[in-house]
Amino acid sequence: MTSLAVRSIESGYGEVQILWGASVELGPGKLTTILGSNGAGKTTLLRTIVGLLPVWKGTVLLDDRDVTRLSPHDKAKLGLVLVPEGRQLFSTMSVLENLEMGATPKNARAGMRATLDQVFVLFPRLAERRTQLAGTLSGGEQQMLAIARGLMSKPKILMFDEPSLGLSPSDSSRFVVTP
Repeated sequence: MTSLAVRSIESGYGEVQILWGASVELGPGKLTTILGSNGAGKTTLLRTIVGLLPVWKGTVLLDDRDVTRLSPHDKAKLGLVLVPEGRQLFSTMSVLENLEMGATPKNARAGMRATLDQVFVLFPRLAERRTQLAGTLSGGEQQMLAIARGLMSKPKILMFDEPSLGLSPSDSSRFVVTP
């Protein structure tokens, strides 16, 4: 069974087409990386999959369900989540409040305390700064918070755009998968 299938996607910005028939399939429990040079369309692909950009042609299937035309909010409720480049945090809210905002689907709210504990184990620095305003964190800490907020929703598929940007080598190594 394929968790996510993107088939022959075409999309872009305004009238400028960036994606021309992009396809990718992700199986359950798999780590997939999309590599390419700057301007190759990686961010455009991710933004199109989650619905932040319109699909001009092609389909997006999540667990064999066509989610192509669903809103980003509805896709997030189904477990398709993007941690965007640039963090996009609520700078005047605390670390804890930002994390709570990430637990929006009902299934995520139910086990929020346990998920929060897991996030604080993964990122102990965030636990230490739980009452600090997000806008006053360092760049690396803000990146940790953006990733942690994505984890709070208990996603089926969590996509990262430039996840190690701003992280120290030791913090970014937490995301390296070894056999």
